[in-house]
Amino acid sequence: MRFPTSGAISVLDGFTVTNGDNTGTGGGGIDIVQCSPTITNCIISGNSSMAGGGGIRCDGASPTISNCSFSGNSDFLMIGIGSGGGIYNINNSSPTVTNCTFEGNDAGEKGGEMYNGGGSPTVTNCTFLSTSQKAIYNADSSPTVINCIVRGYTFDVIYDDPLTTSSSVVTYTNVPPGGFTWGITNINADPMFVDEANGDLHLKPSSPCIDAGDNSAPALPSTDIDGDDRKIDDPTVTDTGNGTVPIVDMGTDEYSP
Repeated sequence: MRFPTSGAISVLDGFTVTNGDNTGTGGGGIDIVQCSPTITNCIISGNSSMAGGGGIRCDGASPTISNCSFSGNSDFLMIGIGSGGGIYNINNSSPTVTNCTFEGNDAGEKGGEMYNGGGSPTVTNCTFLSTSQKAIYNADSSPTVINCIVRGYTFDVIYDDPLTTSSSVVTYTNVPPGGFTWGITNINADPMFVDEANGDLHLKPSSPCIDAGDNSAPALPSTDIDGDDRKIDDPTVTDTGNGTVPIVDMGTDEYSP
């Protein structure tokens, strides 16, 4: 599926994009070129490419992507070498990505879930779950990652290529340290998903991600991935996030006591 320059006002809502294969220009599932469509409530799964972006490739594009799941997408130019298994951003692409889950996407070491090659993407209240190194790889890019959960990685989870001018801003996120400047607003703890093994990424009552986000996050959605209010207070836990009660949770799901 391709959004050309004229696709700026296009909306893709409620579709499943799967088994796409683009070995030429990249974007196995969706290819977005110099426009800013809205992609929401979509499943993007099992797509592949050999030129960047197994799931979605953004070329000079700044789409709004929300409430979508990315799983099993891959990009490999050759064995072990690829870029952006889930999303691939180049030429000053600055997508806004909210309430999205990324699981099991692969591109070697250059952004199993997302590759940013220029631009300033905004990633808010997303959940990343995989075992690949370098979940988000940045080259000459300055992404903002906030209110997210990044699990399953051991090091360099959000990686700024030292040979480039990349500078990630990562705050109020549950993520193992490494690959970015560790801040006091980030935590490294088991998010306590309801059933991680079977893909249920809702939060248990004892999750440290509850009331731990930032209410002033850019592009903060009004609802979570299930359509529930994005800010619900749990009076039984200590608020560790930023803002006036109720405080948003980390990740795609807002826990409702």
